[in-house]
Amino acid sequence: MILKDAFNKIEIVTEWSIGSRHDSHCYLCHKREVPTCLTEKGRLCADCVASELKKIATIGTLTEWTFPQISHVLNSTSNIRWRLMLLWRFKEVLQIVEEESPADVNALLVSIVHNLEYIQPHPLAHIVGQAAIAACIGLGKRILPILFQSCKPEPGEFYINIISSCIAIDAEDEMVQNLIQKAAYHSNPMVRKYAVQAIADHSFSWGEEMLEYLANDKNKEVSAFAAKILLNLNLINLRKAITSKGITEAEIVKIEEIINKDYTADALKKICKRYLQDLFKKDAISQKKVELICAFAMVFMDKDLFQMFFSSLSEGVKKVLNLVVWENERHSIARLEEMFKIKIMKDDGYNRLKLCDDYLLFRIQQGYYRSNQENSFVSLSDELRKILKKHLPLPEGYEMLPLDTIKKTDFIHENNALILRQINLFIAYIKQGNLKFSKNQNKVMKGSIKEMARCCSIKEFYDNDMEYIKTQLIIDFLTAASTERIIDPIKGLKQLFDNFFNCKDLKKYQMRNLLFHIKGDANYYYYNYEQQEEKVRLSILNLLKVMSDYHWYAMENMINYCCYRDMNLDLVDRAVANRYLYYNKTFRYGHERVMISDGIYKDALIIPLVKSVMFLFSAFGLVDIAYNLPENPFLQEKEHKYLSVFDGLQYVRLTRLGAFVLGLTKEYTMEGIEEQKANLILDEGRLLIHMEGEDVLKRLALEKIGEKMSNAHYRVDYNSFLKECFCEKDIQQKITLFKDYISSKPPQIWQNFLDGILKKINPLTIEKEMTVYKLIPDKELISLIATDELLKKYILKAEDCRILIKAANINKIKKRLGELGYFVDHM
Repeated sequence: MILKDAFNKIEIVTEWSIGSRHDSHCYLCHKREVPTCLTEKGRLCADCVASELKKIATIGTLTEWTFPQISHVLNSTSNIRWRLMLLWRFKEVLQIVEEESPADVNALLVSIVHNLEYIQPHPLAHIVGQAAIAACIGLGKRILPILFQSCKPEPGEFYINIISSCIAIDAEDEMVQNLIQKAAYHSNPMVRKYAVQAIADHSFSWGEEMLEYLANDKNKEVSAFAAKILLNLNLINLRKAITSKGITEAEIVKIEEIINKDYTADALKKICKRYLQDLFKKDAISQKKVELICAFAMVFMDKDLFQMFFSSLSEGVKKVLNLVVWENERHSIARLEEMFKIKIMKDDGYNRLKLCDDYLLFRIQQGYYRSNQENSFVSLSDELRKILKKHLPLPEGYEMLPLDTIKKTDFIHENNALILRQINLFIAYIKQGNLKFSKNQNKVMKGSIKEMARCCSIKEFYDNDMEYIKTQLIIDFLTAASTERIIDPIKGLKQLFDNFFNCKDLKKYQMRNLLFHIKGDANYYYYNYEQQEEKVRLSILNLLKVMSDYHWYAMENMINYCCYRDMNLDLVDRAVANRYLYYNKTFRYGHERVMISDGIYKDALIIPLVKSVMFLFSAFGLVDIAYNLPENPFLQEKEHKYLSVFDGLQYVRLTRLGAFVLGLTKEYTMEGIEEQKANLILDEGRLLIHMEGEDVLKRLALEKIGEKMSNAHYRVDYNSFLKECFCEKDIQQKITLFKDYISSKPPQIWQNFLDGILKKINPLTIEKEMTVYKLIPDKELISLIATDELLKKYILKAEDCRILIKAANINKIKKRLGELGYFVDHM
């Protein structure tokens, strides 16, 4: 027994001492700097003594106790051990008195209430009060009249214990609530603070009004506590109001997680002090991060509360917030300060830059040198942006605005469905092998592009040094398609772009090739590239579907429409672009690389991509475009006034053909386009072809196999047919071209000619088992080879002192020559 021989000590106040944190602590719970009493085992604190006493109190029976003895212990100022035992076992005590002395039951109950006032300097005094409260609660409503009758303002601890007991028994009782209300006006601030706690623990109809009164209490501790509880109550009510609007508890928890991740406790405190004072009572929000997060969550989730918060922001913060929320970018602080004439960063006193307090709402990303403002950016997390979009006014350009008229531009490109007549020509020209590629086969040579533009009569976008952009776009697109020939141009074009948007046949076509200005290690484009490409193609398709009314739309409007809705146009992972991709710009002493960082990702990659895609679609008749010569006031590639050759695009209009191809309309009628027709007459006696009419496809085929004698006559021979053939595969392709475009069943002379070509492929074969050797100019050696029977047997003569020897006979020849005095160490 731990307390053996220590019962007397624990009764005496002077046996208890606090001591220093080094030489006085409870040996059971190890608490320091609390009153402890020395026992045989060591020093014990009041809580541990009470715990041990409670164990002892359960031992034995109380049947020998009389009411006078019970009354004496409960009403004296000493006998703490026995007092606690009786209080802890009061149910048994009450049963004994009811059986042996019923007349004294009321006096017993009064004694219990009297113990609520056990206020002594003894460390165990508060344990007595707790035990008395538990005993009263155990009695239930039976004890309430005595509690009401015994209640008095002083001492404050007694008043608090009375209220605590009454609330636990029946908080809804009118007289109990009266006691709490009186406590709010008590002269002792400790009692008033307890009243705040009691109100906080119960939803009294009058509670909020009382808290507002106590929030103005002259005692700072009481007023701060009341304000905090009032805030919590407001937040709870606000939370209920928000959930009643259809916002789930899970959504509220989600925004709390976002705030916790995005902001430090220090940042939240500063933002709260600066902006939330008008929303919540001053000093109401504690400095604990969990409560700050809760307050901010309510502000961000409730539209009315957010509008109050937004109105308290400075004009500069409002402008930056609108920009950052609606545009999914990291924004250069230097550019923002110049744009809005504001100050976002300040010196922290150590030659380092940090956000001004007004702008702590934003996240900051800085380069290695924190004193360099050019390398600093602000942003918000995507999750928070999506939430704030619900509360901020829609920016200009959020909706697509159709235009009946447009401003004058340098150029307008309208295909007028000409592509339907040209598409097979383009495919045939490419599939016939007319294009010449660079050595690594990555790029079509410029001369070859120029020749296709001439042969196919392609009307280019520009007539200057960018004159073959359209042809280049057509080549890149069609070389990625597996289509050999389109029977129905309308359905064929639709299928072609269905494959593009569904990432099927044209899956290997890469939109990154439209970014002519971007340089860098191409391998890094492939980081998660296919998934990114599919998402971007879907975004482009969704953008075009909004333009189904055949009106012009401004390019700036189209870009904003995509960005404000967070449509995925990130063709390359931003971290990858920042590390590996760049463009070259003119520098003071030549050229320098500019990495595609987050700060310029939109201007350097997204905008050029969307514009280039519109040029591509215009080349195939899906859209009309109005454009100027390219210029870019923000970013320029070296030696140019623009970054991308597509920078001049101003307006786009979806065509009716485009609407059909995209599936927006079910039918499209081709009008005013006559297909070229020509008749080829193959001479039955000579290899001559006569052409009646005009057909570019057939003329291209004739030029590939024959020699032009006149505009309508071509002569064919082995030399003309085999030109540009370097292997058997090339010859096979020429014969297929002949069958597809000249004649599938030619006259016999032509069939013999084609068969003869096939028979004459590779007339020479290599004799792998035979090796050619040249003799040195030695008359004796030449004579021996001509006369020696063994050498004559295994050596075949050739011309000009050369001989042929089979590999199997080489060793025999070496041995015989050795016998004749000729040493051979290599053959």
